[in-house]
Amino acid sequence: MRFADCTLARFFSLLASESPTPGGGTSAALCGALGASLLSMVAAISAKKNPACPGDFELLGRKAEALGQRFLDLADADTEAYKRIMKTVKTSDAQDALKDAVLTPHAILGASLEGLALAKDLGDRYYASTASDVGLAAQSLQAASDGAELTALMNLACITDRDFRTRYVTESRAMREQALRLSREVYQGVLNRLTPPRLRRFHKRHAKRL
Repeated sequence: MRFADCTLARFFSLLASESPTPGGGTSAALCGALGASLLSMVAAISAKKNPACPGDFELLGRKAEALGQRFLDLADADTEAYKRIMKTVKTSDAQDALKDAVLTPHAILGASLEGLALAKDLGDRYYASTASDVGLAAQSLQAASDGAELTALMNLACITDRDFRTRYVTESRAMREQALRLSREVYQGVLNRLTPPRLRRFHKRHAKRL
């Protein structure tokens, strides 16, 4: 069963159950999918409302859509990686399974950075009424980054390969810090755009459309 094919009610029921899967890693990936989907929506609306440069938004929208699909694939991959850990406990394959369970959240971290870079690339060119969506996209992608780092660290603690452990602890921490910086920049840009004077000008200009 792919989580992308679940209803929301079914997924939340699984998440709330005593089963260890789906868990934090899968949830992190779905936070990322939410953020990427919001960016795709912002790009679609902005392309329609800004006919002078629709191509830039359309390209960004396609990238965000593809990224959202990658997050969904990673949500499934994270659950499968954990299931493999459970199957290989006390076997010679246990360490390999643990490494796979690090590489998947590491990929979620990388995808989160890509999404935040897309949000940053928007600058303030997006349609003004989608500002809050841009902010939430950045926060969702940041949540994906945080959750992915924590999942990776949880599994790294059980890995005996010191070089592997050191490498991915260092890389995960650096990627998460970069994600945090990007999300703060995007979020602050949204807050700046939502200051009352700018909002008043926007509503006055678009009162008939709203």
